[in-house]
Amino acid sequence: MNHYNFSLASAITLEERRILIDLSLCRTIKDEEKLLSSLFQKNNVSENIKYLRAAINGLFDIWRSKRLNDTNNEGWLRSNLYSFIWDRAFLFDETFYVKRAECYSAVFRKLKDNNEDIAQQRVDFILRSNHDGTDYLTLEEKPTDQEARYDFNKEKKMQQHMLKLWSDWLGSTMWVGELEAVTCQRQQRKLIVFGIRILPSGCFVVYKKASAHISPVSSHYDAAARLLQIVLPIKRLVTLNHMKLIAMINAIEKYANEHLDLSVNTDQPYVTFYGSSQESQKSIGRRT
Repeated sequence: MNHYNFSLASAITLEERRILIDLSLCRTIKDEEKLLSSLFQKNNVSENIKYLRAAINGLFDIWRSKRLNDTNNEGWLRSNLYSFIWDRAFLFDETFYVKRAECYSAVFRKLKDNNEDIAQQRVDFILRSNHDGTDYLTLEEKPTDQEARYDFNKEKKMQQHMLKLWSDWLGSTMWVGELEAVTCQRQQRKLIVFGIRILPSGCFVVYKKASAHISPVSSHYDAAARLLQIVLPIKRLVTLNHMKLIAMINAIEKYANEHLDLSVNTDQPYVTFYGSSQESQKSIGRRT
């Protein structure tokens, strides 16, 4: 599949960058041991550094096992590779939680009553907001090109409807244009990241943001560093999307309160969740 390319920004800290450079420069088992020793010496490190420690240690272990190859099926890869390379990055995130293995998309459930033509779809990985219950990141894991193409079209449709849902909350296709839906495809050891935006005209643009792969042997340390360099910016990107949506809805609520504008969409999750009035707190109680 051919797509426009808009590169994923390398949003990593200096410490994270140093670790990834050290990983890319590894050449021998002795280099691996030296890197691991330096990673586990420090205490009171950030969750992202803890993630890098776990991911790099897991990679070294799986390479030493010599069991990572082209015959690995989806279940084996999910248990032995994806769990620490991908899922572990979001384990301690207070904003989102992970739904795994054939889980239903929130947007299809939310839109089902209003659009009976939209069937519920299952996804291999969903990163869902603890606050508004919508899906900020999806990922499918498939071993073949044909399955990957089918799942990409499914994910693209889901994220387009997610943008429509956010647009309904904001009441503006212009504002929702500041948000980006992110979906990923993992085919065996390869990861591809796509972004989707909605234009003021209501049309969608889909583009490729990044790609990387994990080699079955330990001689390609730089490729492994490249993949980890993608995971952390994705985590920050979806967090930024969440913060933008909150800020825009809060601005709408503030304007409505100041101008007694009763046209604000009451389906907006943050109008009550982030409101300061007593009525807002009652709404939270009813929702929980």
